[in-house]
Amino acid sequence: MTNNLSVADRLAVIAAKLAAVSIRRLGLGLGSNLPGRIARKMSPSVLKNISAQSDKGVVAVTGTNGKSTTSGILSSILRSAGFTFAHNRQGANLVTGITATMVESADWTGGLRADLCLFEIDEAALPVVAREVPIGSIVVTNLFRDQLDRFGELDTTSRLIRTGIDINKSQALLNADDPNVAQMMVEGKSIFFGIQSVEGAAASASQSELAYCSKCEEEVKYSQVFYGQLGHWYCPKCSHKRPVPSVFAHQVSVGATSSRFHLSLGGRGFIKK
Repeated sequence: MTNNLSVADRLAVIAAKLAAVSIRRLGLGLGSNLPGRIARKMSPSVLKNISAQSDKGVVAVTGTNGKSTTSGILSSILRSAGFTFAHNRQGANLVTGITATMVESADWTGGLRADLCLFEIDEAALPVVAREVPIGSIVVTNLFRDQLDRFGELDTTSRLIRTGIDINKSQALLNADDPNVAQMMVEGKSIFFGIQSVEGAAASASQSELAYCSKCEEEVKYSQVFYGQLGHWYCPKCSHKRPVPSVFAHQVSVGATSSRFHLSLGGRGFIKK
């Protein structure tokens, strides 16, 4: 897309790039946050205007666990498919870190040559980024209570993510096996992924985390549990239950150093080793 950056944006890019170079040469770190702070101070619109140059927009990954792994897998897939993209692979997933990544990815005039942007985004930062950048699709991995000491209650984090989805009416790619995530579904805008079956004794019927039905607030039950509150869940009081995923792994076999599974995607399947 055309580079429509303002003079302030361009000056912000130059200043931030110089800061990043200085930080690295002086051995003071990776320059994954401070350059973003500098750029945003000089031009609050710099993140929006750089990312707007990507041809296919923005994809985000959020959730309490697995953001870096998931975005890393996505980056490998995109790279293999021949796409060019900007990605905060260093894991700086707050708005300053994402801004620093976009500055790093741009040239010295602020121009960005990328098919899309792939952002790993902290749950609390998602609404902040979404208010500046139209996010086309958001992958939500899971919501675990043991990772929520920064924000407090699970409901608070869930609301933050749902707000981030709603701001741009983003397509939501949700983990069907996590009731805390699956119940964020947006009618007509959600795609579900999950696990259908695990070989051996990896699945049970008792969970180590509590989860509740969003319809009637009853504690959900499980026919299979894979980990924590992840599994095939249902509400024993009403008809609410795990949605059927359109993307799913089955015959999952987990070994000491590798995993093997069949993956079904839109009616097509292949084996991943």
